[in-house]
Amino acid sequence: MHFAAISKAVMEEEVIAGLLIHEGRFTYESQGLTKLIDLGETWEDQMQLPLPLGCIAANRSMPENERNEIDAMIRQSIGYAWKNPSESSYYIKEHSQEMEDEVIASHIGLYVNEFSVDLGAQGREAILFLLKKGIEYQLIPELTEPIFNNSSI
Repeated sequence: MHFAAISKAVMEEEVIAGLLIHEGRFTYESQGLTKLIDLGETWEDQMQLPLPLGCIAANRSMPENERNEIDAMIRQSIGYAWKNPSESSYYIKEHSQEMEDEVIASHIGLYVNEFSVDLGAQGREAILFLLKKGIEYQLIPELTEPIFNNSSI
C-alpha cells in the first residue's frame, strides 16, 4: 500500500497496524494513532549506529572526475538549501503529503542532516553493517568492488 494511505487504513480498521514513514512519523498522534515501536529509534539503540535510509548512486563506469563533480554539486545544493530554507518551500509543499510548516521542517531536519553532506566514519560503518547483514541473510551478493566514491571500501 502506498505510504500515504497507511494511516487512513489503520484508522478505518482495514489493517490492524501499519509502518509509517515520511510525514506520518510526525502526524500519527494528531490522527489519533498510537506508536507501537519506532524502528529507527530501535535500530539506533540496538546497533549504536545511524539508520541508513537511502543513497545517491553512480555507475562505476562513470569517470571518477564526473562522480566527484556530482558529489560536489549535491553538497553545494544541500548547503544552499540549509542557508536558504524558504527557497524550496513551494517545491516541498507541492510534493508533500503534509502541509504544516512545522511537520515539513521536522521531516527535513531528520532526513537531511550531517550524513547527507559527509557520511564520516560512523555513516560508512552503518552502511557496511547493513550490507553485511544483507549478505549474511543472502539478500544481496558479496561486495566485490568499493561502494563509496574515492574509497577502497
